[in-house]
Amino acid sequence: EKGALIDMLRLLSVALPARERVWWSCLAARDTLTDGARLPAPLAAAEAWVFKPTEENRAVAHHAVQHASMKDDTKHCAVAVQFHDGTLGPGDLSQHAAPPGGSEVSAFAMNVVAIGRSGKPLEIAAVLLIDRALDIARGGSGRVAVKQELGA
Repeated sequence: EKGALIDMLRLLSVALPARERVWWSCLAARDTLTDGARLPAPLAAAEAWVFKPTEENRAVAHHAVQHASMKDDTKHCAVAVQFHDGTLGPGDLSQHAAPPGGSEVSAFAMNVVAIGRSGKPLEIAAVLLIDRALDIARGGSGRVAVKQELGA
């Protein structure tokens, strides 16, 4: 059953359209931050692109990836932006194909990181992320309540 939850997260990372996928990863990234923490540059850039998906904001996300610390997992969100259309990024990079599924894998990775850092059982943490993705797919904000008990 636990494997099915991870499979569902992987499926949702592929099924969601680009903006929705990036937003989903941004919500997961926010879960990993401590209360009151400043938004890391990759996360801020990814969120800016979600709200205004321009090439300029994509370039900012690309720049944030290039300058992010190796320890900054929120770069997965900015990579999801960078590869969202199947190319390597903005400008001249748009002439070259991105790794197949690069955006999708990056969003999935951010959600997996969030599960690991949640401190909750896999079943609770994964169900929250699945519920978010489904809410986003239906046109919602992805801000859903956490189910505290298994089977809730």
